Amino acid sequence: AAPAAPPPPPAAEDDWVIFPEEGDRPTYFWNRRSLHSSWLPPAGLGPPAWHGYLDLASGRPYFRCARTMETMWELPPIVSRGPAPAGSDAPEPSSSEPVNDDGGD
Repeated sequence: AAPAAPPPPPAAEDDWVIFPEEGDRPTYFWNRRSLHSSWLPPAGLGPPAWHGYLDLASGRPYFRCARTMETMWELPPIVSRGPAPAGSDAPEPSSSEPVNDDGGD
């Protein structure tokens, strides 16, 4: 019998976490692989696999998987999608705050 095919690589949606609007903070998106953040949804991105929330009782962030509805205190490890193409190093984030990628202020 032929060996089983390897599982497909994780989708880009698995890299993104959406933090829904909360209080006076607008919704933002964070890529846990590149550490990039944006106030606007990334172009071509389907629904992010992860949603981030703040537990009001403890003040700790927690995460919910949009597919399974499972919640956890920490995101699971990032799954490798194989070697990155040459010259595709992720930029260093300039701040831990979301950046406004719409070109305006």
